[in-house]
Order: sequence, then structure tokens, then C-alpha cells
Amino acid sequence: MNQESTALDIQLSDGRPIVIDATAFNQPGQLPYFAVIGITGGATGRDVIKQAVEHTIGTWPEGRMTVNLSPATARKNMREAGAAIALSVIGTTGIQRDRYANIPVLGGTDPDGNITTVEHVQPLLEHAARTGITEIIIPAGNASDARPVEGLTIRSARTLGEIIGRVDFTLDEYDTLRAEVTGYITAYWQQADDGRPYYAAQNPGSTTRDMARSYMSERYEDYLADLMDTDPELFAAINKNPVTPVDINRTPLEQAIDQFDAMFALVWPED
Repeated sequence: MNQESTALDIQLSDGRPIVIDATAFNQPGQLPYFAVIGITGGATGRDVIKQAVEHTIGTWPEGRMTVNLSPATARKNMREAGAAIALSVIGTTGIQRDRYANIPVLGGTDPDGNITTVEHVQPLLEHAARTGITEIIIPAGNASDARPVEGLTIRSARTLGEIIGRVDFTLDEYDTLRAEVTGYITAYWQQADDGRPYYAAQNPGSTTRDMARSYMSERYEDYLADLMDTDPELFAAINKNPVTPVDINRTPLEQAIDQFDAMFALVWPED
């Protein structure tokens, strides 16, 4: 039985933004084969996508795999369509099949499944909203360049694994988290300035980032404790689809905190 899945991309074609439909068709039982129709990029581009899929889900679907990109007449860029192509291939295995048939995923991919940035992200977001799209996923590297667009939920992701694991935040959620942490740190420094350096006395040598991490760790531990009781399936999903490799020798809570640490590096980078 043939397997099929679709994912969308948006990119500039001859200076104009267009929606690209990437539909993967797999024929199990056939000789191994992989082709991408409707785009240039050659064997190198296909090899990168194959490696990215294998890195993300641990295998490449067995059989004859063909990905068709449309519209056929539009000029397309393999480097910026890699994420959508990879997700369409992953979808043929049953993992979030057609999940991104109406949610464009911008960006290319490298062999490790990291999502690479695109140029001119804002026109792509505005085009998505004009065409009636209500949700879009952009590379994390483009998040700082993206401005809100009315009617469009903008999410960002670093890797293909984050996307299929649903580990993402909206730009509004990032802003809220940053504001909350910043407010917490500011209050500490204000107390210190007022002659009540409680945190500094209890944690000598701590940096501002240390303070933020301590606060967010406490906040996240409380959240996870509640989650284990209120939504055990979601709690399990956090550990099943990690942002960073899981150490199976650690407890579920410790594993989840490891994922939090990886998330923290995104929200509050060292530089």
C-alpha cells in the first residue's frame, strides 16, 4: 500500500512569495530510491535531507520515495525547502501524517536535522496571512527578525525533532517568559540596591543568568509536578520527544529538567 504525506513551505520565487506544496509518495517493497521532482539541488541536497530524516526518527522509510513539489512552473530553492521536504517524508511513516499540509514550515535542514534560516522572512509571513494561513513555523534563527502579523500564529523551532515533538513556543509566549524572568531579576537587584542583598548573600558569585535559571527551574519543576497529575500523557510526551538526548539513567523529572535546560538556552542565550 502506497504511503503519502504533505507539508507546506513558503519561499521567494523570482522575487515573489509563493506557497510550495511538498507531497511525498512512498512505495514499500520497491527497490530503494529517492527523488525530489520540481526542484534543483541534485544528489547533495537529497543526501542532506535523507541524513536529517534518519537523524530525527532513526531510520529512512523503506521503499521507493518520491517527493513532488508544486507548483511545477515556479522556481524553487532546495536549501530553503529542506524542512518541508523532510517532514513530508517523515509523514509517510505515520508520524504526524499531513500535520503540516496547512501549516507551512520555513527553512532548510542540515544533516543533523537542524533547521536553517531563510532570507527575508517577513514578506513570507505576510504572504501566509494574505492567503488565509493561520499558523506557521519558522527557523529559531529567524525569530528575532519576525514581527507579529495579524491573524497569524508564528512559532519557531530549532530542529525537525522539536517540530514533530511539539516542543515550541509562540513569539508572544517567548515575550511573556522573558518579561517574567526579567522582572524577577530586576526585583532582586532592586532589593540589593535597597540594602537587602538576600539573593547575593545566599548565592555568592551568581550571575544574572544564574538568577534567571534558578527562578525558571523552580517554576518549571512546579509545572512538571502538576503535569504528572493533570496530564500524564503530555508529561510522557516531553520525555518521548526531547529537545536534547535523554539520559535513561535519570528519573523522568530529571530528564524533563534536562529538556528545560536546553529550552532555557534558547530563551536566554549566553550571548
